[in-house]
This record gives sequence, C-alpha cells and structure tokens, in this order.
Amino acid sequence: MIRSGDTILVETHQEKPFRRGDIVVRLEETPPGAPSGDWVVHRLVGNSKQGWLTKGDHLGTFDRPAKKIALIGRVIQINRQARTIHLQQFPWPWVNRYLGLHHYWLGIVFYHLRRLRGRVKSS
Repeated sequence: MIRSGDTILVETHQEKPFRRGDIVVRLEETPPGAPSGDWVVHRLVGNSKQGWLTKGDHLGTFDRPAKKIALIGRVIQINRQARTIHLQQFPWPWVNRYLGLHHYWLGIVFYHLRRLRGRVKSS
C-alpha cells in the first residue's frame, strides 16, 4: 500500500484502539545493550499471546510479535505525488480490515507450508 517515495502522516495519540488492518509504525525490538531498533511500517493483522502480529503486504511471514508499547502509532494519511489517501475515510477502513484478515490467513498458510516443506526435506 505504501510505495517508495510516499510520505505518511502518523497518529501517535490513539483515541481509538488499534484494529486489524491498521497500518502501524512499530519499533523493532533489539536485544538489551544493542543499538536502538529500526522503525517498521507494516499492517496489523492480529494478536497472539506473545503480542501484536504485523506483516508487510508483500511478505509471506509475520514479523516477530510486538508488545503494545512497541506500536508507535497508526498511519492515517499517505501522500503520493499530487494525491493524498486519507485512510480514515471511506472506503479505506473497510479495505484495510479486509486486507488485515486476508494477510493474517496468508501468513498462517505460509507458516504451515514452510513446516510441511521442512518435514518433506527431512524424510
């Protein structure tokens, strides 16, 4: 959804809780004593016992689960050349919810395919 050269506007003070499909900015966690992590802008696709699940739209795998504190904010606007995409206005909330669910299930399918491929190779 976000392309190289786009600029984004991020809402850091959330009046609404994060929802599946939101494009979020998260701080990638690093081991203690390591330099600070990188900023990652990915879609929120679900949550687990370990934390929030995010995934890039063009990636087959989930990112490492993120604690709520690692989520910096939600992208509310994308500026692309002379065009502005307001993610809070119709139809974008619906599109993003659908994409969040779609990418969650893609992540699950790819996870199981990788596990199956590992079993086949070891046979």
